[in-house]
Amino acid sequence: MILQISAIAFVLGGTLRSARGAALHPRAAAGGYIQTPGPGTASFTMYSGCQQPACGVASTGFSAAINQLAFGSVPGLGPGDACGRCFALTGTSDPFSPAFTGPFGKSIVVKVTDMCPVQGNEQWCGQTATSDTNQFNMPVHFDICEDTGGAAQFFPSGHGALTGTWQEVSCSQWTGTDGGSLFNGSCIIGENAPFWPSVGCGNQGLAPDIRATRHDNRKGNNNWPDEHHDSEQASAEDKTGLGLRLALPHLTACQFRLLSIHNACEWG
Repeated sequence: MILQISAIAFVLGGTLRSARGAALHPRAAAGGYIQTPGPGTASFTMYSGCQQPACGVASTGFSAAINQLAFGSVPGLGPGDACGRCFALTGTSDPFSPAFTGPFGKSIVVKVTDMCPVQGNEQWCGQTATSDTNQFNMPVHFDICEDTGGAAQFFPSGHGALTGTWQEVSCSQWTGTDGGSLFNGSCIIGENAPFWPSVGCGNQGLAPDIRATRHDNRKGNNNWPDEHHDSEQASAEDKTGLGLRLALPHLTACQFRLLSIHNACEWG
C-alpha cells in the first residue's frame, strides 16, 4: 500500500520541508509543529465544557486550549507537547471592534490542557505547517476555559474575542490544582519541563498542512461542543465490518477506506 501524506516532513539539505517540497517553519519541532516560548502575538476566544480535555487531565485553575499547530498532536491521538505548559496572556485589542481601546481584562496565566484542532475552527486555529497564521494573522491561538474562571477575568464585558500577547512562563505562576487522569496516556508533564524547545509530553503525529482551507466565519464567545476540542469529538462507527468504534471523527472518505482495503490514496 502506498500512502502519500502531504504533511510528512523530512530534512533535505539542512532545511525542514514538507513532502511537496515547501520549506516549513525554521523552528519547527518534531512532527513539523511550531512550538516556541515566545514572547509573541496571539488571538484569544473562550469556550465551556472543559472537563474532558485532550491532555487527559482537567484542572481547577485557569486553563486553555491552544491551536493544533502549537499543541503538538492530532485529534484522536491524545496529548501533545503543549500539555501542562503555562502561558501568560494579555489582551490588547478586539479584532471585531478596532475602535475599542479598553479597559481590557486582567492579564492571566493559564495552563494548556486541551487542543483546538484545525478542522472546524479554521478562523482561529487554522494555522498549518505551511501557512502558520490564522485569519487574523496570529501564529498562536488560545481558547480560554470559561468553567475555571479565566475567561471572566480576561475578557472585558461584551467582548468575546481579543488579540494580544503571550509568553511561556513557569507554572509556579499558575494557581490551581490538577485533577486525576481521565484516560491511559494522559500527560501534563509540560508543567515541570523547561521552556520550549525542551520536550515535555512530546508530540504525536504530523502537523496540519495547508490542505485545511475551509474558513469559519463565526465570531468570538464561541462554545463549540460538537466540533471543537479533541476530547469532544464524536466517535464514528466502523463501516468495514470489523465491529470497531473509532475515535477518529475527521476521516475523509479516502482515509476511511484505508481501514478496510489495500488501496492507495493521496491526502491533500
